[in-house]
Amino acid sequence: MMAEKADKTTKIVFEFLLKQNRPYSINEVQNHTKEGKAGITRALTLLVEEGKIIEKTYGKQKIYYVNQDLLETLSEEELSKLKNEIQELNKKVSDLSEAKKSLECNIKNIHSLPSMAELKQQELQLIEEIESFQVNPSQNIDVNYDPDEFKKIKRIHQKVTAERQKRKSIVEEALDMMLESTGKTKDELIEDIGLEFP
Repeated sequence: MMAEKADKTTKIVFEFLLKQNRPYSINEVQNHTKEGKAGITRALTLLVEEGKIIEKTYGKQKIYYVNQDLLETLSEEELSKLKNEIQELNKKVSDLSEAKKSLECNIKNIHSLPSMAELKQQELQLIEEIESFQVNPSQNIDVNYDPDEFKKIKRIHQKVTAERQKRKSIVEEALDMMLESTGKTKDELIEDIGLEFP
């Protein structure tokens, strides 16, 4: 029974050091494996004797790590492939970082614009003003009508309506870009960023 437990501890310790592939003290190995200190000490001694683990002493402390000769080495072709994969991943990280900056800039610009509710209110006010100039010909009403003023208000109304539509398109485009990277629904994203959007 004791031999089986010792073998199990030895296997756990070796597999841990092999997976991590970095130096550890006995206390660190114990913290990570949750095995008893005495069992770990016996396991490390055995593994050192078998040449699977290297022991180094620094002052009063000993550290242990896997014998690097036991590890599989990569060929030049594999190293080159790995290097290319790392470069591709770095490029993706850089592209995502730029996209994030662009989105943050768009969000900042969106928040600096009048809200959709404010634009809608302006539009309604202009509609009311335009309607106030529209007179039923059958009615005999004396109205002080200024055609130039009417055209001016109508132009403003058209401008506000076009601007509202333009900004709505900008918001939708920015939301679509953010949705691709967040995995959230449109409603969830709008709520998270506190955006007023019809």
